[in-house]
Amino acid sequence: MNHDMSDIIGKSRALRAVLEMAMKVAPTQSTVLITGESGSGKELVAHAIHAQSDRRDKYFLPVNCGALPETLLESLLFGHMKGSFTGAFANQEGLFERARGGTIFLDEIGEIPQHLQVKLLRVLEAREILSIGSTTPRKVDVRVLAATNRELQKEVEQGRFRDDLYFRLNVMEIHIPPLRERPEDIPLLVEHLIEKHNPELKRHFLPRSLLGGKEAVPAYTPNLKEALKQFEKQHIERVLEQVSQDRKEAARLLDISLSSLYRKIEEFGIP
Repeated sequence: MNHDMSDIIGKSRALRAVLEMAMKVAPTQSTVLITGESGSGKELVAHAIHAQSDRRDKYFLPVNCGALPETLLESLLFGHMKGSFTGAFANQEGLFERARGGTIFLDEIGEIPQHLQVKLLRVLEAREILSIGSTTPRKVDVRVLAATNRELQKEVEQGRFRDDLYFRLNVMEIHIPPLRERPEDIPLLVEHLIEKHNPELKRHFLPRSLLGGKEAVPAYTPNLKEALKQFEKQHIERVLEQVSQDRKEAARLLDISLSSLYRKIEEFGIP
């Protein structure tokens, strides 16, 4: 799927600053570290950077570093040689080779084990990889974009993340502020989601809160964070109702992971 800056919905000053920075770094070959809370749109920004780069016609390969065990992640990224471990019945190239001039997006980079941090550092410094079971390094042509919801500087200070790798990844940092810090983007996002999902649901749905109806207006609170939580809870409840409580489908429509939806259901006390 192709993405560009127009796919990122919002008009706030904070979001415009993110897009301006993304536009500046896109034509370069710099490694970019995208930071922000879960669900803030880090992969979408990475997609947009790739789409505006001279690598746009090549692969964009996203990898969730926190979702795979170490051995599988190493094989996926760097490849392996036949017989290098049980089940390795043939040589297998990794994504760094398969990218072939494209972009790899390493999401949740703070979860990568230290053994693989050394191998990733070699990619960034020497543009070469060493497959599992191989003694011969191979050159690769790939741009690395990484993302994290952790504070990597603290991870470095606590010895869980290599400082030299952090330095190589953080050539340019783009921080995406959470939605609660840019409330003026909420109506645009709601409108976008309605337009996107109405055809799929075969409904003409518009929240009563946007129309001024009293039934859907949450209890008033002057606290912005609490108001946003109320709105988010109400929106999730509506989507769940539309899909007959099918949580997998609701997560897809909300454009969040299933685990994130379960966390929000528990956090908001949604039945």
